[in-house]
Amino acid sequence: MTLQLREYRPEDWEQIAAIWSVAFYGNQPLPADSVVAADAAFVAEDNGRIVGGLRVCTLSASRGSAVLRCGGIAMVGVSPACRQRGVGRAMMSWSLERMHADGFHLSSLHPFRPSYYRALGWECAGSRVAIRCPNHRLPRTDGRLEARRVAPEDWQLLEGAYGAFASRYSGMSARDSHRWKRAMRRVALDPLVFAVGEPVEAYAILELSNKYWADEVVRELVWSTPAGYRSILSVLSGIAINKSTLTWEEPADGPFRSAWVDQGVEVTLQRPLMYRAVNVPAALAALEPEAAGEFSILVDDPQLPANRGPWRVAFGRDGVDVEPCSDSEIEINIRHFSQALLGEPSLRALVDHGFVVVKSDRAAAAAAALLPPQPTYCLEMF
Repeated sequence: MTLQLREYRPEDWEQIAAIWSVAFYGNQPLPADSVVAADAAFVAEDNGRIVGGLRVCTLSASRGSAVLRCGGIAMVGVSPACRQRGVGRAMMSWSLERMHADGFHLSSLHPFRPSYYRALGWECAGSRVAIRCPNHRLPRTDGRLEARRVAPEDWQLLEGAYGAFASRYSGMSARDSHRWKRAMRRVALDPLVFAVGEPVEAYAILELSNKYWADEVVRELVWSTPAGYRSILSVLSGIAINKSTLTWEEPADGPFRSAWVDQGVEVTLQRPLMYRAVNVPAALAALEPEAAGEFSILVDDPQLPANRGPWRVAFGRDGVDVEPCSDSEIEINIRHFSQALLGEPSLRALVDHGFVVVKSDRAAAAAAALLPPQPTYCLEMF
């Protein structure tokens, strides 16, 4: 097999649509927006025949007050006749080089099997939980903020709450109109959007089930204040009054587990996103530190040797300077560096777990000041 990796062209549609249809849509026709202008699509070609394809969605990822450019990998599909022949690995490896060349700081993906992507340098970061609560166990919370239904096309009303929520976490993506429309399209039918407060302090997007005593699923839940959370939970409790259960997701540090877990409530850890730094020096240089210090670091990255270094990192309130150097005080592999870059698990936790080689306590303290702990979460589906 002689693979050529290249950008998608319109004449590739019939072949790539057949591959993606089998891989992701049960051999059903693909949605019209499977290849959209906001995404870059690529194919793997073998002697003129398309044997695989993927998309790279242009996203961002928050880290403190900094914004990192993030490539979201999606729709990684290989023709069934060509699977287990290295096509997927070749596409993923090529995508790393492409994202590095295109100026991305890191990459993210929703893994089907984390161990597959872990071998290529991606690693899980952050944690999210799914809460499945019987309707008779839903708490009676203070719903003092006025609730109203919001039309999906009026997503601008939700931006303030989303922005305030996003500021608490790393990994959150800034949303333009395209991303807001995609968020609404997570719902198969017309999305039902409820918001509380003026301006909005919390909102929920759900697809209302037409069955009684079924599980009602909230597709997106966001809040900017404690009052907003309690009020939107009160609204959802009313929606679920003729349902058996209500299910929604929160970051692992969300409010529900702190105050309202009860008998019969199921709280399960959901599969988190995986992240991977694709340009180590550029990602470090993009940070906006609140402290000052200096350290040197070597990052083991077999797929992208340009990430290795070692790098001398000097930082302060004016920014971060990264330059090559000869010795390393800290050594870490690309997977754990990517976690530390976002903050969950933190660099300090990774050191405690034995995943980081530390040759200087002073350097480790400086690196931890640049990369402090921060909960990591992302609401984007791609």
